[in-house]
Amino acid sequence: MKKIIYILTILSFFVTNIDAQSTFATVSVSPKKVYVGQGVKVTIKVYTSTWFTEGVKFEELKIDGAFLVPYQRNTAISTNVKNKKYSGVEFFFLLFPYKNGEIEFPELTVNVVTPPDGGYKGQKRRIKTRSIKINVADIPQEAKEHEWNMTANSISVSEKWNKPLNNLTTGDVIIRSVSVRANGTLPNFIPEFKQDSLDFASVYPDDFTTYENKKTENIYGSRTDKIKYLLTEEGEFTFPEIRFYFFNPRTKKIAFKYLKARKIKVELNKDLAYAQSVQDSLDAFLKSQIQPVEVEEEKEFLILGLKPWQFVLILLVVILFLFRIIKLGAKIYKKQEERKLIRRKSEEYLFKTLENASQKKIKIFYTVFNNWKMSYGVDEFNKLLLNNPELSKQFNILQKRNYMSDESGVSPKEFVAVLKKARVKSGDVLRNEFSLNPK
Repeated sequence: MKKIIYILTILSFFVTNIDAQSTFATVSVSPKKVYVGQGVKVTIKVYTSTWFTEGVKFEELKIDGAFLVPYQRNTAISTNVKNKKYSGVEFFFLLFPYKNGEIEFPELTVNVVTPPDGGYKGQKRRIKTRSIKINVADIPQEAKEHEWNMTANSISVSEKWNKPLNNLTTGDVIIRSVSVRANGTLPNFIPEFKQDSLDFASVYPDDFTTYENKKTENIYGSRTDKIKYLLTEEGEFTFPEIRFYFFNPRTKKIAFKYLKARKIKVELNKDLAYAQSVQDSLDAFLKSQIQPVEVEEEKEFLILGLKPWQFVLILLVVILFLFRIIKLGAKIYKKQEERKLIRRKSEEYLFKTLENASQKKIKIFYTVFNNWKMSYGVDEFNKLLLNNPELSKQFNILQKRNYMSDESGVSPKEFVAVLKKARVKSGDVLRNEFSLNPK
């Protein structure tokens, strides 16, 4: 009686807690007791008292001791808790344990965006589900006694040969493909098909392929193994019957499927050299597939393929090189700026500026003219005036225009043209472009 009251109290608290929330999530598994390789359905339901404004997202989920197959399909659901309606989405996973003992479907964090009660704007919320324990039993010892065994709801087996099993001769190679389809499990749990040695043939295992269908809950996996047989003896022989045992967790019974025995007749191949060369080739292939197991050495920590001290050394060299490049670039830039400044103060540059200003108003021109005259030298300019009456005459008119702001008379352009000829005649045009004190 005390136990019942305790359970009812816990349930009452759980329901009250849900009612106080606008969002919550539940998780369930079925069944809770399984065998190794048996599928477990995990169902997660996420509810809100309003609606979801974005898709429900699960954080990364890893389970120790089991393979997890998530399904993208989800279903809209609803429920009522204390006369309050909740809408939600249902998700499910299939979980396949690969070792016995107790495994745990851990607490899962669910991210949702949903408006609060009475609101309309979605708010981010994080919901956590509870963890669930699952008991995993090993398959019965009776099933494990057989060399080939597995857990599955049902299996089917089939075989194909690369050519008809007639007109065979020694030295022929025939390839057998054995396929097993297992319902209710993954191809990871399907054992390899191995052929025992035969008196009349050399056996060479070949490659294998697997396939997994998880479009629905009725999941199944398949595996196809290939084996090559080199016929070495003549006569009549039989490929023996092969049984594939499986344990059905639903019925808890052991069953099997089988491949029927096959009889063949092998004739003698007179070309013994050919038969021997085929066997040598297959033996070489088999040896190449059998490699000794090597213990993987602990990998040294590398940065971009370099040891840490090598990486740091190269990094310091690169930083020093870049520093010098930047310093050299700054030095070159400074020299260029100095050369540019010297050039702009040179008489030659100022005269070109004077030519450009000759097309502007007299006040502007006269300011540029005075800058040029200072660079050229006042005494040198006065000599030009003394030796060139026309230049002296135009300069006097130009001065009057400047003082009286008169735009008529001799234009600055005409004056500059005469001045240029006077400079050329005096030979000063050949002075160094970068000299601040031209001779």
